[in-house]
Amino acid sequence: MRHRCLKESDEAPDTLLAGLYQEERQKVRQMQSMIEQLDSDQLMQLIAPFEENLTQAPPENQDMVEVVLEMVRERLEAEGAGGR
Repeated sequence: MRHRCLKESDEAPDTLLAGLYQEERQKVRQMQSMIEQLDSDQLMQLIAPFEENLTQAPPENQDMVEVVLEMVRERLEAEGAGGR
């Protein structure tokens, strides 16, 4: 999944973001902020498009899409809605 080298930084490590480039981590953090504001129904609506994006995304973007999907799934679990 995420196996890219990163430069050391002052940021606290986040295992989901560990293999992403800095620009990708910034995008994912923006998505994470949005995901945290959504309810279970809205989260469920996000899963299908992101799963579709995973298969259609260029290889260099697939890691980022996988991370966002994982965040949505974790949020759904926390909400008690399950997930796929």
